[in-house]
Amino acid sequence: MRTQKFWACVAGSCAFILLAGTVRANSIPTRSKSDFGANPATDISGTSTFSGDGVTVQANAFCPDNALGDTGPTGTPPNGNTNCGLGFGYQITNIPANADTLTLTFTGAAANFTPTIITNDGCDTTTPLTLCGGVFFTTFASSTDTLPATWSYTTSGGNLILTFDNLQSIANQGLGLAFSLNFGPFGTNCAYNSADTTDTPCSSFDSAGNVVILAPQIALTTTSPMTTPEPETLLLLGPGLGLLGLMKRRYIS
Repeated sequence: MRTQKFWACVAGSCAFILLAGTVRANSIPTRSKSDFGANPATDISGTSTFSGDGVTVQANAFCPDNALGDTGPTGTPPNGNTNCGLGFGYQITNIPANADTLTLTFTGAAANFTPTIITNDGCDTTTPLTLCGGVFFTTFASSTDTLPATWSYTTSGGNLILTFDNLQSIANQGLGLAFSLNFGPFGTNCAYNSADTTDTPCSSFDSAGNVVILAPQIALTTTSPMTTPEPETLLLLGPGLGLLGLMKRRYIS
């Protein structure tokens, strides 16, 4: 009986350890540009660029039209506001043609941020890779398109990890894909300027007191292209086989 109890405890402990070590993947939700408000969002940072593994990602910090905060001290940007339902917007502007799986890790973002893929619902797509009313949008996907359900995010060690796999099945291998990291539940306000000492800071601040955009660590796996023999190689193959056959005949005789 004691032996059975012992092994039952061991089995239970192992199951607990396995569950504790399992990282649950969540599907990345999708929102259309209009979900961020009828009017253009306010770009509060300008555009930054991050690169790695042949991938280039542009980013900005924005306040959605429908999530502007209260009025802060006079003179603080923009329009006197110091808080809003902030989002960090990102868009892939360069990616290798044989891209397969793209992983973006945002250090320390798990506690306060959740990701959202932003689709197009009426923006001018004739000028690709541009801001649509202050918000990056996915150039190849409308609000009615279905994107891979396998695109997911996980959290580990306080980090937020986004995974976009099977990029070969997407137009241009994901070039133009846009998403945002939203502070808290969608529309939750936070302080994007150090002049606001009342609200929770959205992120860290730079020396000028402005919010710092979360930088992604970029990792890309690619597909291995199939190599086709050069015509010259095929031409040499025939005589080579013939020579081997002749040598074999002489050896037998």
